[in-house]
Amino acid sequence: MEWTNEMTLEFIQAYEKCPVLWDPKNPQHKNRNILNYSRLKIEKELEISVAALKKKSRLCQHIEH
Repeated sequence: MEWTNEMTLEFIQAYEKCPVLWDPKNPQHKNRNILNYSRLKIEKELEISVAALKKKSRLCQHIEH
């Protein structure tokens, strides 16, 4: 999947709304059910697959560190 700048920005904004996905201090961060629910929520909002979301989030985390 090719990510445009607009899609990347939308992804970042949606991801920021779900701190359970990116904040290791969040008490629910290790709860797989909540993580999956959050990913599905973003998947529906952006109309992209969870697999694409996971791949993009790993790329963003790698760049961040």
